[in-house]
Amino acid sequence: MQNFLRTLRIYGKYWIIPVFSLLCSILVHRYFRYTPPLNDGGVFAAIGEKISEGKSLYLDVWDNKAPGIFLLNSLFLKIFSNPLTAMAAMRFVFVFFLSFFLAKTVWWVRTSYPFLLLLLIPWCWFHISTWEFFMSGSYTEFYGSVFILGALFAIRQFQISKKPVFMFVCGLLLAAASMIKEPFIISAVIFFLYIIIQIKTFQLNALFSAVTGFIVLWLWLISYFAWSGSLPGYMEYLKFAFSYAGSGETNHWIELQNFVTDWYNRFPIFVWLILPFMCSVFDLKYLRENFYSQVFIFILFLSQLVFVFLGETTYSHYFLPVIIFSCVLIIQGMSWVFYRILLAKNKLISNLFFGVCAIFISILLVKQSGRFLITEKYPLALKATEERDNFMQKIISYRSFYIAKEDLGRYYLYSNKEVAQHFPCPYAVYFLGDQTIKKSNHRTFAAELVRYRPEMILTGPMPNYWMNHPDFEGGHWFESHYDKQDSMLTAEGDMAYFWVYKR
Repeated sequence: MQNFLRTLRIYGKYWIIPVFSLLCSILVHRYFRYTPPLNDGGVFAAIGEKISEGKSLYLDVWDNKAPGIFLLNSLFLKIFSNPLTAMAAMRFVFVFFLSFFLAKTVWWVRTSYPFLLLLLIPWCWFHISTWEFFMSGSYTEFYGSVFILGALFAIRQFQISKKPVFMFVCGLLLAAASMIKEPFIISAVIFFLYIIIQIKTFQLNALFSAVTGFIVLWLWLISYFAWSGSLPGYMEYLKFAFSYAGSGETNHWIELQNFVTDWYNRFPIFVWLILPFMCSVFDLKYLRENFYSQVFIFILFLSQLVFVFLGETTYSHYFLPVIIFSCVLIIQGMSWVFYRILLAKNKLISNLFFGVCAIFISILLVKQSGRFLITEKYPLALKATEERDNFMQKIISYRSFYIAKEDLGRYYLYSNKEVAQHFPCPYAVYFLGDQTIKKSNHRTFAAELVRYRPEMILTGPMPNYWMNHPDFEGGHWFESHYDKQDSMLTAEGDMAYFWVYKR
């Protein structure tokens, strides 16, 4: 047994974690291959496809999201020509790295105890079910969180090897996260403060490498915008984003309470697993030995809650970073239980205890997650998606069509038609945000529609908001050229989900 553990400790890190991460990706892909792109993910891919075809972001195509997510989609679309395949591949890769970084964190706690890895299995299942609970996996919060976990991994690798290249990679990953969603800049600031506070441990060359990596990637992005002529459009986006962030009236505290309640009701075991970390805070001896790492992880976790208060409203997927970083808290808490309570008493007892707990928790959480996936989410989601996609089959048969509803941009992915559309997601045309930019966007939107006169137009439930707008040749152009043809109702049948107008 001792020889087996010694061999596992020496060679296991080279194959156990990659194989485990690959298994998690395959399990997640098994579910997501049945899930077509939904609201956000479909729009990201639609704009990414235009970028991969040579269009300039914020110049030829505009949206009120950070540039990183579109560039990421365009990268995968360069590799995989089919948009749906590219989206599936992107999910697969990022789930692999999420599993890899979490597993590495577990491995650092105690490499000679493989039972610890079992604890990660229910966490991955939890992420699958939670991900589905938040409607789809293609959210900026998820991708940004994976980059932040990667930066955490890079710092740990530097502490082990003392190679500055890992700090440079850390800076690159922090920059990438902040390009995916701007609030992740807060996480980057926390990382740099952590390095500065422990400058004696990290030394100046480590800080310099991290800052260099961060600046290099941002300089590349600014150079890309300057070269493509879209830098003014990017600055316009930043202005719109800041105005959008402060324009809502949502009570975020109530939304936070609702989220925590819902999270606890669905996954009470997972929430209780955070308690060991909270208890470790009161262990002064352990805290003195691990003060900076404990405080760093906890502040990093708390910073994710800031995301909830930065938007104009509160959506469920805003909480994704909170859930992902709670896994890191659980790992820290388990390490405290292991070292301060179990290992101090008897190694054999600690082995048996961790093994039994890991298996027990795995069974409960996998059972809970599986029930949620099979009986609650999928029949409803697949039924609604099937009805909508069947309805869209006849829509995309038109020679040309224009989508004027904020969450239907994904349907361009099902068609090979060349469509001229500056706003695949016209959220910035008639929703919250800077009024000057919104008016300018609306004029562009109207001029494009009048110029191309598509055979068919899809709209949302309130088309009169913009159909009778004076930007459309005095407000009479739409009613003079288009007739209402069809509509799709919600499941309750009380409101049209979208309307079809034909020229």
